[in-house]
Parts: sequence; structure tokens; C-alpha cells
Amino acid sequence: GVDEDCLPDFISSVADMEHVHIRGFHIYSGSQCLDDEAMADHFRNMWKIFKNAIGQVGEPISELVFGAGMGIPYHEGDEQLSLNTLHETSAEILKEIGEINSNIKCFVEVGRYLIGEAGFFITSAVRVKESLGHKVVICDGGMNHNLGACGHLGGVTHRHYQMHLLKQRPDNLAGNTEPENYRIVGPLCTAIDTLARNIKLPAVSEGDLIIVRCAGSYGPTSSPLFFISHDLPHEAAYIADKKQIIDIGWLPKPSQYVS
Repeated sequence: GVDEDCLPDFISSVADMEHVHIRGFHIYSGSQCLDDEAMADHFRNMWKIFKNAIGQVGEPISELVFGAGMGIPYHEGDEQLSLNTLHETSAEILKEIGEINSNIKCFVEVGRYLIGEAGFFITSAVRVKESLGHKVVICDGGMNHNLGACGHLGGVTHRHYQMHLLKQRPDNLAGNTEPENYRIVGPLCTAIDTLARNIKLPAVSEGDLIIVRCAGSYGPTSSPLFFISHDLPHEAAYIADKKQIIDIGWLPKPSQYVS
């Protein structure tokens, strides 16, 4: 990456390189934005920097990548982006780009905004215990399957993702149904393998399923899958209009890599 105030020197140095040519610019300046006005301002600021860079480079470029940082509502109370104000802003930017060079292709990185909310991480409660007055649910998957849900993709404090409880056995439906406070943890030998530090759920029993929302991006591919050789997650896709589940599977078990 190149700082904006270093751009003139950078472009000048590239101009002296016989086999290096600038063909475009890419800006990434943040993630998980949930404010529509801020997102529109972000696009205007990116275009301002791009326009300045185009003027300095002195030769035609072919593409601009707007690293958008569009967020999704991971946590209770999070706002939902509407992008209503972005349409007009984008149209103005595209008009100006066309006036400079109609051959420039523009790309927007939407990432989690498209697929993040489409996925669910489902982990099973293998044990429920009490420790120092706190109820703890130990699950068969945690940080090793979903690093982001344990708060390790940024953030000053860990706020748990939206979660739901699915009772698995009919005999577990009886008894106490009042919500209780739980700490939800994974199977790893580290305290940072924590999905929720203090979450209110209906009474949890062994075998119940904890469903973690917004797991459609930054799931297994960003997680320490082989941490002390626990089982890998399994992946399936549900096709809503066909009411069909497709078994996608996953990688071989870690033990199969041991020689």
C-alpha cells in the first residue's frame, strides 16, 4: 500500500522503471461499515484520491477498485445498510470517470455484504457445566471453525454474534424453560476460544445445537482448522426454491495429513 501523501514520489519512481507500468488503483480503508451516509462519503473520498492519482500518473489506466467495506449486522442492535444513498453518488462518480476515460473499468468489493448473512455456523453442545457460579456450554466447534465469531477479526471488545438455540431431543424440552445466562465456548485449550461471554438463552442441554448467524464469510477459510487436530467442519448448502440440501463436504481429517 502507498500513503496518499507519498503518491507523487511513488508514481515518479515507477515512471523510471522500464518494465513496470501502473494500470490501476485500489483503495482499502476499512471494514464493517453500517452507516449509509458514511459509505457514500467513503466512495466520494475514494474517487477524490483516484482522480488525483489519475492526474499524476500521466498515462491511461484500465481499472479502479473501490474497496467498499460494506458491513452486515453481526450483533443485536446493529443497523442494516440500505445503500439507498450510494446509487446517486456512484452515478455521479461514473459520469466523471467517463469524462476522463470511458475505458476505465470499475470494481466494488462487496465481500461479506453479499454472502455473510446467508451462512449459519451450527455447533453442538457436548457438555454443560457450572464454574464459579457461571454456566458454561462447551461445544464441538468454536474458534477453530469460526474465528470471527470468537471476536478475532478486529474490534476493541468481543461482542457475540446473534445466536439461537435449537433443542435436539424431546426429553430436553421439559423442565426449566426460563432463559439463563451462559458462556459459550469451543473445544480448544485456550480461553480465547469463546463464542459468547454472557448470552441469555433458554436452558441448554447436552446435544442441543447452538446456531450462530452471519457465518457466510470469514468462516472456516479464516480459522485455525487444524488446531490440535479437532474434527473439521462440514459444509452444506440449502437451495430454498428447490427445498433441497446439497452436501458440499470439507477437507480430509487432520490425521490424514500426518505421515
